[in-house]
Amino acid sequence: MQHAAPKRWMVGLDFSAMDQTLVQYVNFLSKVVAPEKIYFIHAEKNLDIPEYIPDEWKPAAKVIDEGQRTAMQEVVANNFDDSQPDLQYEVIEGKPLDTVIHWAEIKNIDLFIAGNKEKPKGHGILPHKLSRKLACDTLLVPEISSRSLQKILVPIDFSEHSETAVSRAVSLAENVPGSTITCVHTYRVPIGYYKTGKNYELFARVMKESAGERFESFIKPYGRSIECIFALQTDETTPELISKEAQKHSADLLMVGSRGLSRSSLILMGSTTEKLIRMDGLCPIWVVKDEIDNQ
Repeated sequence: MQHAAPKRWMVGLDFSAMDQTLVQYVNFLSKVVAPEKIYFIHAEKNLDIPEYIPDEWKPAAKVIDEGQRTAMQEVVANNFDDSQPDLQYEVIEGKPLDTVIHWAEIKNIDLFIAGNKEKPKGHGILPHKLSRKLACDTLLVPEISSRSLQKILVPIDFSEHSETAVSRAVSLAENVPGSTITCVHTYRVPIGYYKTGKNYELFARVMKESAGERFESFIKPYGRSIECIFALQTDETTPELISKEAQKHSADLLMVGSRGLSRSSLILMGSTTEKLIRMDGLCPIWVVKDEIDNQ
């Protein structure tokens, strides 16, 4: 029940200070997963030279895309080790979101990696839009993040999408000696609990025990020691509670399952996943798409 490791990566660069952090993280991750090919890509809405530009300026202006490609190569060379997979560089023209999605499809990308900035800078694409619409997995790296995979946290609701996320986490952890995987399951006592004649505390305990039994059955096929945090929701939303647990346990990576349709359709990402992506101060978030849905 394990996902094959992603072998064809695409990394979105936008010529902001985030690029250095992102490339350093990709360098770290490539030693764990060992991809076959990595595309570094930058999308510009318009590379055309305006007609009003003097003719004597146009020869120099036409090499803008080559200059951008060179800039990408430099930031990679300065932040990537010598032991490299096959690296490719692409400067593409068009609406950044649509263009990146198109290129990810034609290049058969199985992992797209982008920066997740607290305050958008540069010419980047909003990460939640990418995660929602890309058919492949998406890894979003914050501006400040540790290059470690010792503690992987996986939110679960016992759905098929949770199985997909745990499977990916197990596959990743096998390449990281001493790493741990911890699941987190949130539950809320229903408003009408009092109709059963039981008090709130008893109802909450029964729900937790039931979730524990479901977890034992859910996790058994993975043949690995995986613990689960059962978090009772009171005033917090599900994303807020997951974020709280991630910070409390110093998670290095949040592995989140997402709903998918097909490569020819838009991805319908769950609201919890999208809200997690929008939160500041979280660790890297890996949004896992179901392989079956992405055929």
